[in-house]
Amino acid sequence: MAELTVIAPLLPGKVETCRRFCQAMNGRRRSEYEASRAALRILHESAWLLCTSGGNLAVVTIEAANLSMALQELASSDRPFDRWFRRHVLEICGLDLTCLQAMQKRELIFDWSTMES
Repeated sequence: MAELTVIAPLLPGKVETCRRFCQAMNGRRRSEYEASRAALRILHESAWLLCTSGGNLAVVTIEAANLSMALQELASSDRPFDRWFRRHVLEICGLDLTCLQAMQKRELIFDWSTMES
């Protein structure tokens, strides 16, 4: 399983829009959201709102067995829910999910763990 974490600044004044967007996915659009994620074979997704003195951030984690395929399909899907989802992410963060696959090009520059025997 592969995981991607995206941290994106919210555009000014979009905190409540972000909250309503997530409420819609957890409420009236829940069945569409679940069908989308099943079609994309996304196994887990979480979103956090981080309010800092430098601005508000969305922290989103996506897990999928084939992350590259899931991102490619999310970027190009013509399903109404997926179009709605991409449009709202663009409105809230200015992040164009049709280019999301480019975010997989990342470089690990530090990693640490404890090795207990």
